[in-house]
Order: sequence, then C-alpha cells, then structure tokens
Amino acid sequence: MIETISGSGSYVARGNLDVISKAVATYSSLINDEKASNDLVEFRVLIEGAALNRLARSERDKQARVERLIDILEDMRGESDPAVFGELDSKFHIQILESCNNAFINMIGKALYSHYQSCIGHAHAMATLGMREDTVAEHDAIIQALIASDGEAARLALEKHLSAAKERSELMGIH
Repeated sequence: MIETISGSGSYVARGNLDVISKAVATYSSLINDEKASNDLVEFRVLIEGAALNRLARSERDKQARVERLIDILEDMRGESDPAVFGELDSKFHIQILESCNNAFINMIGKALYSHYQSCIGHAHAMATLGMREDTVAEHDAIIQALIASDGEAARLALEKHLSAAKERSELMGIH
C-alpha cells in the first residue's frame, strides 16, 4: 500500500491503521455487484458479531456502553426524518464497533461504512414507517441480547437484522 504525501512523493505505507482503513473504504465503495455486496454483508456480520461478543462478555464499562446504544435506539424511535433516522442507524452500528475496545475491529468495521453510508441514507429515504419500525425492533433484539450477556444471541440478532435490511433494500430496488 502506498501513502502519498503532497509535495513530497509516494512511499510504501508503514502499517498505519489510517492507510489500511482508507484502502478498505475505497475498495468497499467501488464494489457494486451482488456477490461482492453479499460478501460485504457477511464480513460485517463477522466484524460486528465479534464486537458484540466482546461487548457481551466485557465487565469493563459494559453498562455505560450498552446505555449509549439504548440512547441511540431511543433517538431512532422518535425520529420522523428519514435522513436523520439513517444517520442514527449508522451511528448505532459504529457505536457497536467502538464499544468492543479493539482498534482493528473498530477500524475495519468503520471503513466498511463509507460504502453503506450512501446506501443506508437512500434506503431510509425510501423506507416505509413499518420498515423503520422493523429496524428499531431488530436493533432492540441486539441490545436485549447484550443486556443478557449473550454474545451469540447478539450476533444472531445482528445477522438477522442485516439480512432483513438487505431484503428491504432489494424490495426498494437498492443493491
């Protein structure tokens, strides 16, 4: 991987997480076929699922980290603006990544959101109220599993949510 410094030249990157994050973000924004999209969802389940497992088993500040997710969910429940709802949806998933306290999981997971940001915003702009309510219920299932300290149930709830979100997007013609 190459790092370009303006006015200086291009150099082999030194393993800086920001450079890796930019490369993953660029790659994820360039893919647009169905297989790559399915692969990306599967990878998100692995990354966010790992973050949820770590959070469910965590003893350090777990309650405060779960409460941040609950606060975001409560904001989603009361939000009528689809664009803001989409931002909150992304914020929920990014909070999961940040809560796991692992720099690599956090960095790779966040890099994937560069692609999803536009898709999520577009999907929520077209979504019905029922679709947004389904999203809230799916996020709530993740939180309930975390409260029960059941990382596997949280991962399964995440997988169900991402699969349902993909199906909703396909119904609206978004891939």
